[in-house]
Amino acid sequence: MQTGSLDLESDRPLNPEPISVTRDTILIVDGSFLLASVLRDAWDFTVFLDVSRNVATERGAQRDAPRLGSLAIARDLHEKRYQAACDLYFQEIRPDLMAQVVIANDDFLHPKFRDIS
Repeated sequence: MQTGSLDLESDRPLNPEPISVTRDTILIVDGSFLLASVLRDAWDFTVFLDVSRNVATERGAQRDAPRLGSLAIARDLHEKRYQAACDLYFQEIRPDLMAQVVIANDDFLHPKFRDIS
């Protein structure tokens, strides 16, 4: 396994040295677009954090504003780049229907399990 894949500061791929793990190792993978069809069979169990478009944009903008120079620039980048990709992902993949567990996470301090039955 590898411990990272993207350097957020440079927006470039990382290529860390692989680390050996045993068959019973539990790996938790966090990231966007992980339920895409090319990756879906790699996971034994999946959890999807469901966050509304506005909340996701604001969280990302707040996180990236210091690096990008302003909140306005960060919001614009998230709306045009990240949210555009998310829109396509949701239209084509429907990750909220693919995951075994869905957690509504607009309120970071009070997440709620969403019934997917």
